[in-house]
Amino acid sequence: MSTLPLLIAICLIASTTSQNTKIAPKQLLSEAAKNEGAVCIDGSPPAYYYWPGEGDGANHWYIHHQGGGWCYDSKACFSRSKTQLGSSKNYPDSVDLSKMGGYFSGNPSINPMMHNWNTVFLRYCDGGSFSGDREEPDVYQGSNLFYRGFRVLKAVKKDLEKYGLDNSSNVVISGCSAGGLATYLHLDWWSDNLPNANVVVGLPDSGFFCGIWKIY
Repeated sequence: MSTLPLLIAICLIASTTSQNTKIAPKQLLSEAAKNEGAVCIDGSPPAYYYWPGEGDGANHWYIHHQGGGWCYDSKACFSRSKTQLGSSKNYPDSVDLSKMGGYFSGNPSINPMMHNWNTVFLRYCDGGSFSGDREEPDVYQGSNLFYRGFRVLKAVKKDLEKYGLDNSSNVVISGCSAGGLATYLHLDWWSDNLPNANVVVGLPDSGFFCGIWKIY
Protein backbone atom coordinates (compact mmCIF):
# COMPACT_ATOMS: atom_id res chain seq x y z
CA MET A 1 0.00 0.00 0.00
CA SER A 2 1.35 3.43 -0.88
CA THR A 3 1.63 6.10 1.80
CA LEU A 4 -0.78 8.64 0.28
CA PRO A 5 -3.90 6.39 0.03
CA LEU A 6 -3.26 5.21 3.59
CA LEU A 7 -3.17 8.78 4.88
CA ILE A 8 -6.31 9.74 2.97
CA ALA A 9 -8.07 6.74 4.50
CA ILE A 10 -7.01 7.86 7.97
CA CYS A 11 -8.46 11.32 7.30
CA LEU A 12 -11.76 9.84 6.15
CA ILE A 13 -12.09 7.61 9.21
CA ALA A 14 -12.60 10.76 11.30
CA SER A 15 -15.63 11.80 9.23
CA THR A 16 -19.10 11.30 10.68
CA THR A 17 -22.38 12.55 9.25
CA SER A 18 -23.62 15.66 11.01
CA GLN A 19 -27.24 16.54 11.72
CA ASN A 20 -26.52 20.29 11.50
CA THR A 21 -25.71 21.78 8.11
CA LYS A 22 -22.97 24.34 7.53
CA ILE A 23 -23.53 25.78 4.05
CA ALA A 24 -20.41 27.77 3.21
CA PRO A 25 -20.20 29.94 0.07
CA LYS A 26 -17.05 30.05 -2.03
CA GLN A 27 -14.76 33.00 -1.39
CA LEU A 28 -12.80 33.51 -4.63
CA LEU A 29 -9.71 35.67 -4.17
CA SER A 30 -9.61 37.31 -7.61
CA GLU A 31 -8.16 40.60 -6.37
CA ALA A 32 -5.35 38.83 -4.50
CA ALA A 33 -4.55 36.86 -7.63
CA LYS A 34 -4.36 40.06 -9.68
CA ASN A 35 -2.60 42.33 -7.21
CA GLU A 36 -0.46 39.96 -5.15
CA GLY A 37 0.13 37.06 -7.51
CA ALA A 38 -1.60 34.64 -5.15
CA VAL A 39 -2.65 31.94 -7.59
CA CYS A 40 -3.13 28.20 -8.02
CA ILE A 41 -0.71 26.15 -10.11
CA ASP A 42 -2.60 26.98 -13.31
CA GLY A 43 -2.82 30.70 -12.50
CA SER A 44 -6.46 30.69 -11.44
CA PRO A 45 -7.49 32.58 -8.26
CA PRO A 46 -7.38 30.62 -4.99
CA ALA A 47 -10.49 30.12 -2.89
CA TYR A 48 -11.77 29.13 0.51
CA TYR A 49 -15.12 28.36 2.09
CA TYR A 50 -16.35 30.18 5.18
CA TRP A 51 -19.19 29.48 7.60
CA PRO A 52 -19.79 32.14 10.32
CA GLY A 53 -19.80 31.10 13.96
CA GLU A 54 -22.89 31.31 16.12
CA GLY A 55 -23.76 31.89 19.77
CA ASP A 56 -20.83 31.36 22.13
CA GLY A 57 -18.72 30.23 19.15
CA ALA A 58 -19.01 33.54 17.29
CA ASN A 59 -15.53 34.71 18.33
CA HIS A 60 -13.72 31.38 17.97
CA TRP A 61 -12.24 29.98 14.77
CA TYR A 62 -11.46 26.60 13.22
CA ILE A 63 -9.19 26.97 10.14
CA HIS A 64 -8.50 23.86 8.08
CA HIS A 65 -5.91 23.40 5.31
CA GLN A 66 -7.15 20.88 2.74
CA GLY A 67 -4.81 17.99 1.99
CA GLY A 68 -4.05 16.12 -1.21
CA GLY A 69 -0.38 15.14 -1.49
CA TRP A 70 2.20 17.08 -3.50
CA CYS A 71 3.65 17.39 -6.97
CA TYR A 72 7.40 16.92 -7.12
CA ASP A 73 8.34 17.92 -10.68
CA SER A 74 7.05 19.88 -13.65
CA LYS A 75 5.29 16.91 -15.22
CA ALA A 76 3.41 16.05 -12.05
CA CYS A 77 2.51 19.68 -11.34
CA PHE A 78 1.28 20.11 -14.91
CA SER A 79 -0.99 17.10 -14.46
CA ARG A 80 -2.21 18.47 -11.13
CA SER A 81 -2.99 21.84 -12.72
CA LYS A 82 -5.77 20.10 -14.66
CA THR A 83 -7.50 19.01 -11.45
CA GLN A 84 -9.14 20.70 -8.47
CA LEU A 85 -5.86 20.26 -6.58
CA GLY A 86 -4.18 22.67 -8.98
CA SER A 87 -6.98 24.87 -10.27
CA SER A 88 -10.04 26.64 -8.86
CA LYS A 89 -11.91 26.67 -12.18
CA ASN A 90 -14.33 23.91 -11.19
CA TYR A 91 -14.82 24.62 -7.49
CA PRO A 92 -18.49 24.52 -6.47
CA ASP A 93 -20.18 27.76 -5.46
CA SER A 94 -20.85 26.40 -1.97
CA VAL A 95 -20.25 23.32 0.15
CA ASP A 96 -21.91 21.84 3.22
CA LEU A 97 -18.92 21.62 5.55
CA SER A 98 -20.87 19.50 8.02
CA LYS A 99 -20.80 16.60 5.53
CA MET A 100 -17.06 16.36 6.14
CA GLY A 101 -17.93 15.33 9.68
CA GLY A 102 -15.52 15.12 12.58
CA TYR A 103 -14.04 18.48 13.37
CA PHE A 104 -16.34 20.12 10.79
CA SER A 105 -19.52 18.73 12.32
CA GLY A 106 -22.24 21.11 13.47
CA ASN A 107 -23.58 18.48 15.82
CA PRO A 108 -22.56 19.24 19.43
CA SER A 109 -22.72 15.56 20.36
CA ILE A 110 -20.06 14.83 17.73
CA ASN A 111 -18.05 18.06 17.91
CA PRO A 112 -18.76 19.51 21.36
CA MET A 113 -16.11 22.24 21.36
CA MET A 114 -16.12 23.59 17.80
CA HIS A 115 -19.58 22.79 16.39
CA ASN A 116 -20.62 26.47 16.32
CA TRP A 117 -17.23 28.11 15.70
CA ASN A 118 -16.35 30.13 12.60
CA THR A 119 -15.23 27.44 10.17
CA VAL A 120 -12.80 27.95 7.28
CA PHE A 121 -11.90 25.37 4.65
CA LEU A 122 -8.81 26.42 2.64
CA ARG A 123 -8.85 24.80 -0.78
CA TYR A 124 -5.48 23.31 -1.67
CA CYS A 125 -4.31 24.20 -5.18
CA ASP A 126 -0.55 24.86 -4.98
CA GLY A 127 0.88 21.34 -4.67
CA GLY A 128 3.31 22.25 -1.88
CA SER A 129 1.43 22.51 1.42
CA PHE A 130 0.83 26.27 1.05
CA SER A 131 4.58 26.95 1.08
CA GLY A 132 5.73 28.18 -2.36
CA ASP A 133 6.66 31.77 -3.16
CA ARG A 134 8.38 31.53 -6.52
CA GLU A 135 8.10 34.66 -8.62
CA GLU A 136 8.86 33.26 -12.07
CA PRO A 137 6.52 30.58 -13.46
CA ASP A 138 7.78 27.14 -14.36
CA VAL A 139 7.13 26.66 -18.08
CA TYR A 140 6.21 23.12 -19.08
CA GLN A 141 4.86 22.12 -22.50
CA GLY A 142 3.99 25.75 -23.18
CA SER A 143 2.04 26.20 -19.94
CA ASN A 144 2.96 28.47 -17.03
CA LEU A 145 2.93 26.69 -13.67
CA PHE A 146 2.90 28.77 -10.49
CA TYR A 147 4.21 27.68 -7.09
CA ARG A 148 2.83 30.35 -4.77
CA GLY A 149 1.09 28.55 -1.93
CA PHE A 150 2.40 30.86 0.78
CA ARG A 151 1.01 33.86 -1.09
CA VAL A 152 -2.32 32.04 -1.15
CA LEU A 153 -2.14 31.50 2.60
CA LYS A 154 -1.41 35.15 3.27
CA ALA A 155 -4.22 36.23 0.94
CA VAL A 156 -6.72 34.01 2.76
CA LYS A 157 -5.72 35.39 6.13
CA LYS A 158 -6.01 38.95 4.88
CA ASP A 159 -9.45 38.29 3.42
CA LEU A 160 -10.69 36.68 6.64
CA GLU A 161 -10.01 39.91 8.48
CA LYS A 162 -13.29 41.29 7.09
CA TYR A 163 -15.09 38.58 9.08
CA GLY A 164 -13.35 39.49 12.32
CA LEU A 165 -10.47 37.01 12.41
CA ASP A 166 -8.08 39.57 13.90
CA ASN A 167 -10.39 39.94 16.90
CA SER A 168 -10.72 36.21 17.49
CA SER A 169 -10.46 34.72 20.96
CA ASN A 170 -9.49 31.07 20.40
CA VAL A 171 -8.15 29.71 17.10
CA VAL A 172 -7.51 26.11 16.05
CA ILE A 173 -5.27 25.71 13.00
CA SER A 174 -5.69 22.32 11.38
CA GLY A 175 -5.37 20.22 8.24
CA CYS A 176 -5.20 16.64 7.05
CA SER A 177 -2.41 14.85 5.14
CA ALA A 178 -0.60 17.58 3.15
CA GLY A 179 -2.81 20.01 5.06
CA GLY A 180 -1.61 18.43 8.29
CA LEU A 181 1.94 19.13 7.20
CA ALA A 182 0.86 22.69 6.38
CA THR A 183 -0.30 22.96 9.99
CA TYR A 184 3.16 22.01 11.25
CA LEU A 185 4.83 24.38 8.78
CA HIS A 186 2.64 27.43 9.30
CA LEU A 187 1.29 27.30 12.85
CA ASP A 188 3.89 29.77 14.14
CA TRP A 189 3.11 32.11 11.24
CA TRP A 190 -0.60 32.00 12.06
CA SER A 191 0.16 32.65 15.72
CA ASP A 192 2.46 35.57 14.94
CA ASN A 193 -0.20 37.13 12.73
CA LEU A 194 -3.04 36.75 15.24
CA PRO A 195 -1.58 38.79 18.14
CA ASN A 196 -4.99 39.56 19.67
CA ALA A 197 -6.05 35.94 20.05
CA ASN A 198 -5.95 34.43 23.52
CA VAL A 199 -4.98 31.00 22.24
CA VAL A 200 -3.73 29.73 18.87
CA VAL A 201 -3.17 25.97 18.74
CA GLY A 202 -2.47 23.37 16.08
CA LEU A 203 -4.47 20.24 15.26
CA PRO A 204 -2.51 18.43 12.52
CA ASP A 205 -4.19 15.25 11.25
CA SER A 206 -1.98 12.67 9.52
CA GLY A 207 0.59 15.31 8.66
CA PHE A 208 3.79 13.52 9.73
CA PHE A 209 5.28 11.43 6.93
CA CYS A 210 7.79 8.62 7.22
CA GLY A 211 10.68 8.64 4.77
CA ILE A 212 9.45 5.53 2.95
CA TRP A 213 7.17 4.97 -0.01
CA LYS A 214 5.56 1.65 0.89
CA ILE A 215 4.35 0.05 4.08
CA TYR A 216 4.17 -3.74 4.16
